[in-house]
Amino acid sequence: MYYKVKKREVDNIFETFLDLENVKTKTLEKDVFDDSVTDEKTGFSFMEVNEVYDCKILLSLYTLNENGEKYTLLHSIKIANQELYEIENTSGDQYYIRPNDDDGKTVVFKEGNAVTISKDSYRKDLIQVDGVLHPDF
Repeated sequence: MYYKVKKREVDNIFETFLDLENVKTKTLEKDVFDDSVTDEKTGFSFMEVNEVYDCKILLSLYTLNENGEKYTLLHSIKIANQELYEIENTSGDQYYIRPNDDDGKTVVFKEGNAVTISKDSYRKDLIQVDGVLHPDF
């Protein structure tokens, strides 16, 4: 999905937080975590405010919870050497999750290929920008 960088805040040399606006849905993704920079020439340090990039966002540290937000499974996908699920919320925003939640529970998609994730449990991590992968992938 394409996102416009609204804010880029460097916390320290290895951690950056971005506010990204989804070009299609207009959803503002606040404080998307980027720890991809291992030196000045790697990672996503090329991202600039007011520019648009094709980004993949991972929901990490998430917990499955029936009272949370509902996501539909689009498909499973392999990004580099990691198996992930591509999911979509009711607004049309797309994210990626690992097949096991933070508690080690396997994600089981219920009726209509849906899963519910607690809104307060996840961190949004930037894992790919314009074809450039996060070094951990």
